[in-house]
Amino acid sequence: MNAENERPFDFAEQIEQMIPENLDDIIRKNRELAHLRLATDDEIMELYHPIKYRKTKAVFNDWRMINLYINAINQPQVILMGNIGNGIIRLTSTVMQVDLDRGLVITKSGSLYSLGKPGLGEPPHHQLMAICAVFHEWGFGAVFGVPHFFY
Repeated sequence: MNAENERPFDFAEQIEQMIPENLDDIIRKNRELAHLRLATDDEIMELYHPIKYRKTKAVFNDWRMINLYINAINQPQVILMGNIGNGIIRLTSTVMQVDLDRGLVITKSGSLYSLGKPGLGEPPHHQLMAICAVFHEWGFGAVFGVPHFFY
């Protein structure tokens, strides 16, 4: 291809291609080994357990529970994600217990979180980018071709 036929580098287009459109678009490599999606109501209800209220670590707003399924583990990992204030997006360790009546969640690390206002549908782009950053922080982003973002 000669120089007059080459398209100039479009930085905005490159950035747009990096930003995931939805949860399924985060894992871009080795997709046969893992998948990511919203947790179903049934998956969330499987974790139901009455939780006694005590001081919580944080309140999650615009929250969603996502299901990270890695074939090697052969068990879905339901993770709570959302805004804990001042635009800070967090992902928890695996959710072990959910009490939607009281709006409480206990994670594998033993943390207790309150559930504020839930999010609807797929996470917005800023939350998808936060998931990407966390997956790299957790050490498996590169294996699954997760786009690089710093949060």
